Amino acid sequence: MSLIVTFIVVLVRLGQIVAGSNSSAEDGLPFDSSKLILGLFLKAAYFCGLAPSFRPNSVSSANDSISGEDLPSLEVIGAGLMRTGTTSLKCALELLYQGACYHMSEVTFRLKQPHIQLWTRALERKRTSRAHLGSVLKPGPLFKELCRFVYRDFCSAVDYPSCIFYQELMTIYPKAKVILTVKDPYEWVQSCRETTLSPSLIGRLSWGDRLYYWIRGIKGLPELHNQMFSQTLGDNFDEMTDAELMRAYKLWNDQVIATVPQDRLLIFNVQQGWEPLCKFLGKPRPAKTTTFPHLNKRADMAKVVTGFSQMGRWIDRLFILFSFGLLCTFTILTVSQVYGPPFGYRREE
Repeated sequence: MSLIVTFIVVLVRLGQIVAGSNSSAEDGLPFDSSKLILGLFLKAAYFCGLAPSFRPNSVSSANDSISGEDLPSLEVIGAGLMRTGTTSLKCALELLYQGACYHMSEVTFRLKQPHIQLWTRALERKRTSRAHLGSVLKPGPLFKELCRFVYRDFCSAVDYPSCIFYQELMTIYPKAKVILTVKDPYEWVQSCRETTLSPSLIGRLSWGDRLYYWIRGIKGLPELHNQMFSQTLGDNFDEMTDAELMRAYKLWNDQVIATVPQDRLLIFNVQQGWEPLCKFLGKPRPAKTTTFPHLNKRADMAKVVTGFSQMGRWIDRLFILFSFGLLCTFTILTVSQVYGPPFGYRREE
């Protein structure tokens, strides 16, 4: 077991050196070497029963009736899809409310597998409910328990996976306001093609990819991506043409506009800046020296996605080299046993 862990550490460390990745996940890049060994130790402790496990499908019987007072208070619900300025909106809301905003970046880089498991199960249940009862998941005790857990340190939620449940969240948080971030459909498709819907992110995962996701503590992220995109864009989202993606994007926005009451909805383009956002939320506009944030631009997000795929490829290559070295060593030892030591050397009798 120790040899396997050592091998994994060497693979990832060498891959990091070759790829030149020296930044932390907090900076938006996909690797933090300072936390790698600690993460591996915690995983080993988990499998050995030394660390407590989190059971995302466990709900205490005492929670069969959860009142609204028990739940965190969400002020804002984001219904806009990815690549529509949700990171910029997240930062703006955090400035206005002086509190954290839940976003897919939090799930990927900080909250990781416990939240990934919860959302994946909720999406599976929503898909089942859609087949029998319609598109809205009835927010019963289990979904309220999810909200109480995932939103306990947040006062707003935008982007995936929260946006998929905007109708359920509107029921649980009747005073929360809804913001639909929008973007030109053509620009949205082009941005997605280079980032969240790029082949390196939604394509078939290699062994190295899966190992890297496991090391990072996000092994269920590919399945969560598949669930999220299939329920907002369509089951064949990975095969859609640009025109089909644009139609799916417009259909989602039209559904939100038709569903949310006008007095609770703001259709917002981040290029509009502070004025419409502050007016809608009833918040004072920040000082003129505080410009509206414009973050996570296409090129920046593309670097993050590329970093993930590069690490997987390097692990694959190093594993092949390692396996080839083992095969050569085994071959030499076998030949030596049968024909004597190689290179013409023989021990004197």
